[in-house]
Amino acid sequence: MYDSFGDDETNRCETYCMTPGYYADWQTHKCQTRCSGDDAGDQPTYSNNVNKRCVISLACPVTPDKLYGDNRTRTCI
Repeated sequence: MYDSFGDDETNRCETYCMTPGYYADWQTHKCQTRCSGDDAGDQPTYSNNVNKRCVISLACPVTPDKLYGDNRTRTCI
């Protein structure tokens, strides 16, 4: 499935990551503790605690408060 993510903790493909502290990374299609993207040309992504997915900084949640992608922690804060 295109919108599923491999979860190493459950050994299943999941539509969202069920393991606490893991985020669904659309670049790797895996549940990871740190979102992908690096200085080698990948688009950096940020962990979004609202929906437990990795997102680009422009897709960080805006409600109830606007969040921003923090390059140091790679999270939406």
